[in-house]
Amino acid sequence: MKKTTLPFLLSVSMLLTLNACQTAAEKEAAAEIKVETAQENLQDAKEETLTDAQQQANDAEWKIFKNNAETTIKNNDIRIAELRVKMTKSGKTMDAVYASKIDAMELQNKNLKSRIDTYDKEKGNWSAFKTEFGQDMDELGKAIAGFVTSKD
Repeated sequence: MKKTTLPFLLSVSMLLTLNACQTAAEKEAAAEIKVETAQENLQDAKEETLTDAQQQANDAEWKIFKNNAETTIKNNDIRIAELRVKMTKSGKTMDAVYASKIDAMELQNKNLKSRIDTYDKEKGNWSAFKTEFGQDMDELGKAIAGFVTSKD
């Protein structure tokens, strides 16, 4: 808003200064310029307000998305810990293979946590991040669910 008022004030002061030495036709032209400048400034102010409103909506969307992601990551941590407990109780010969798969899922979950914590919503491509992160989260969830059914 401050950006638009300074040019407006400068143009008004210039017009007032020139207005004292002008003919009627020149005064009319200057008045038209003044009206056009005011309309442009009004449009700029409307656009800034709209952008601010959109950013606030994005902030709300970001908070919801982040909370949901953090909840899912915590649930994944719990499910992975449960898998480790089941693996130690089983005593099967495939425990080394299962342990490496569990380690890989745990690492992927930590990477997701790191990505959500370090994402800069001001500089990043929000829709691309949201899509890619959601796909990675879904893949991990399916891997954990598939591991549980194949292990039992």
